[in-house]
Amino acid sequence: MKVNPLLTKNDAVDLWEEGQTVQVSEKDPLEKILCNIRTNQKMEIRHVIADQDYFMLVEIKLQPNMKQFVEKEGLEEKGEWVGVERDSRLAKNILLKIHRKVHLRNVESLVDRSEPRNLIVGFVTEKDAAKVEQDKDISEEILLYFDNANKCTYVKNMLDMKKQSQRKRVVQTVKNYLEDCVVGNVLAAKHEL
Repeated sequence: MKVNPLLTKNDAVDLWEEGQTVQVSEKDPLEKILCNIRTNQKMEIRHVIADQDYFMLVEIKLQPNMKQFVEKEGLEEKGEWVGVERDSRLAKNILLKIHRKVHLRNVESLVDRSEPRNLIVGFVTEKDAAKVEQDKDISEEILLYFDNANKCTYVKNMLDMKKQSQRKRVVQTVKNYLEDCVVGNVLAAKHEL
């Protein structure tokens, strides 16, 4: 039997895990969108990344030489973290700390009607070995705060579009795989005659 085509994708993003810090270059195509999130009764800066397969919340961490540059230039900083995308001179290499990584098929988003700058993101984390005994998936909901309603709507639309394109890719991959299997079976049957 052939290898499952849905499991053969092997991008760098697939190898990233929650809690891990990864280095990306300035030429990395991942779009990082600034937002805030409330954790333990305080607001923290995060960036939303919507890869073709994953929704991620990351924190951008400065490398030591970049931190010196920020101090030298008097740029806005908060501790050791800064909105790196604001100044292209900082974007040589960026460290991303991954706080949340969820497959897009498990993500739903909704713009808050009472405050259109807020995006409610709900997701189901898939079962792991510890949760199998309980036979439950864990569902969570987080509230992302953006500086304007346009950015919030943009992120919601981006998530919806990427989910839709992901479904189309999966359907097309399965279709191609099944067509290959049918053609392979027909050729094998003709060869046996």
